[in-house]
Amino acid sequence: MVDPGNEGIWNGKSLRSKPPDLTIETDASLLGWGAHAAGAATGGQWTPQERSLHINLLELNEGVLAVKTFAKGMSNIHIQLKMDNTTVEPPIKDTPNKGHNRKNL
Repeated sequence: MVDPGNEGIWNGKSLRSKPPDLTIETDASLLGWGAHAAGAATGGQWTPQERSLHINLLELNEGVLAVKTFAKGMSNIHIQLKMDNTTVEPPIKDTPNKGHNRKNL
């Protein structure tokens, strides 16, 4: 929790302790999604049911799919996920109010 009296004070420590072990870049549209990391690529088309979702949820879902694809079998690694986070941020904040369960994405 942030102490309101300390807002704007930086202790000089980075949130990142080391460079990422894996960097994944992603993008999604209303038709499908794609991602690449370490010289490999993956992606696919959305199902008709998924296409009915808001683009923000599709962006979030493609991030989950990309991590599951490229980090499969890995543990205790630092992953840098490059995605349209300004698009993804609102549905994350609104999820409890919209009735969506993030665990099911």
